[in-house]
Amino acid sequence: MFLSLISSSTSTTESQPVPQKTQKEIDEWNKSSAGKLCAKHTDWKEDECKDLIKRLIWVGMKYDMLVYLYGKPNHINPSNYGGGNRYQYCWDDITPSCYYDNNDDDIIDSYN
Repeated sequence: MFLSLISSSTSTTESQPVPQKTQKEIDEWNKSSAGKLCAKHTDWKEDECKDLIKRLIWVGMKYDMLVYLYGKPNHINPSNYGGGNRYQYCWDDITPSCYYDNNDDDIIDSYN
């Protein structure tokens, strides 16, 4: 079963300090599956790696994250109706099966 992530944000007037990790926490992260994944994909964020290990999908994920989860798509359908390139990436054996990049930025804008 695949789930979408829904993020919520709260507005504060003061920024909160980011807690520093201990060496033990860093070592545990580096040994974890998510930590190893992030070490291979340095442009992915820690939370994204954790979610990918859980096999979650979400709008805003990168195309290469989908390839990590599912392998290369069975079908890539490009289109351009005058507003720039759009891509539909489809896999035959997964649900949801098609993912859309509506502005050629390698970020998934929707899926079904």
